Amino acid sequence: MCVRGRWRSGGSVPAGIGYAAARSGRGEAVAALAVVNAFGDVIGEDGRVLAGPRGEEGEELSTAGLIAAMEGPPDWTRVEERNTTLACVMTDAALDKAACARVARMASGGVARAVDPVHSDVDGDVVFCLSSGDGAADRFTPISIGTIAATVTAAAIRDAVRQP
Repeated sequence: MCVRGRWRSGGSVPAGIGYAAARSGRGEAVAALAVVNAFGDVIGEDGRVLAGPRGEEGEELSTAGLIAAMEGPPDWTRVEERNTTLACVMTDAALDKAACARVARMASGGVARAVDPVHSDVDGDVVFCLSSGDGAADRFTPISIGTIAATVTAAAIRDAVRQP
């Protein structure tokens, strides 16, 4: 798997599968597994590009910056359209189907924190949520788990490009 640079020959950077986990204040486990093959760059916590295109001298480039500076569309025959970032959030918190959908929607914010540009026309980015908890969720649980899920989703994406 690779991250980006697909419309610039030879610009792809290896990526793969990443994982991150945390616990809520109530002890619920929240984990994310991410498969990264993004069109966009993977961005670190500090805002720097962790994985993205490199220039002729090996310098870091920003895909968002390159796109913004383009005077016209790229040569679409050189743009691979098999790009995606897939993430699965898993928790032992009690969440029903609707609450899992809300958590997944909130966790997609983690994709936006870690990939730029994100959700482009040449990406298939998606987040799923699985819960093994029993019972109905109170109103706060999906908010708490979703907030943590966004953080661990971003961390899992970054982990995918930091793996050797």
